Amino acid sequence: MIIKEIKTGRALSPTGIGLADYVINPYTGCQYGCAYCYSRSNKNIARISEKWGTFVYVKTNLPELLEKEIQSHSSPINKVLIGSTTDPLQPAENKYKTTKAVLEILSSHNIPLIILTKSLMIKDYLYLFKYSAHNIIYLTYNSGAIPALFDNHNFSQEDRLEAMRAIRDSGTRLISYISPVFPELTDINEIFNDLRGKTGTIYFESYNIRQGNWTDIREKLDTFMVSLYEDIFFNEISYNKYWDDFKIRTDALNKKYGFTIKYFIHPFNTFY
Repeated sequence: MIIKEIKTGRALSPTGIGLADYVINPYTGCQYGCAYCYSRSNKNIARISEKWGTFVYVKTNLPELLEKEIQSHSSPINKVLIGSTTDPLQPAENKYKTTKAVLEILSSHNIPLIILTKSLMIKDYLYLFKYSAHNIIYLTYNSGAIPALFDNHNFSQEDRLEAMRAIRDSGTRLISYISPVFPELTDINEIFNDLRGKTGTIYFESYNIRQGNWTDIREKLDTFMVSLYEDIFFNEISYNKYWDDFKIRTDALNKKYGFTIKYFIHPFNTFY
């Protein structure tokens, strides 16, 4: 793992994602390096010659910059998203505490935030979310087949469910983020059973084959699954039918669970 300490020119980056006014990425790159991660398609990351998952650049001056940018900001900052292109609680955080410093600064200015992570470290930081009822934690999850095939971490399913219990008990709003949904591999019945009593809200995001990771995904699938995915993802009619049916099946199954569900299905052949 290549870890470099760097200086960044900006802490708050304007975003069109819609979840927040600005994004903060305390790190560039990610030690988890999951095969399906869309971050590799980010233009700044794509310029880096090292293979995705083998490098982390630590923005050592980011907390100092963030404080200055907030103080000089001419209008209120309504919400900040942390971790749009990196996991802000990856192992490097144990040493550098950059994300912790960001959370402390946002708390001191009462700026609501959303954080997107799969890390169990979130349990250690829950006290930093209590300052605002508008703070949200998106914790990614999937059925067991997905981490076994594609994830580059050693979290057990029970560890991840325990993190959800801790978030729920802390009073911070939790969204269980099932991303990406892989046809015939993501088991919705398994997920609903796992998440019952641990969260009330589940978001599903479809796998997007245009995000630069199909080669890595393909290598981990058998011949039958490769053929199935090519039929689904490279044919607009099949693609739309699959995801329409997915929503119908999921909604029908959810009648006995009662989760609040939202779908993010990427339009056919779009980059993002």
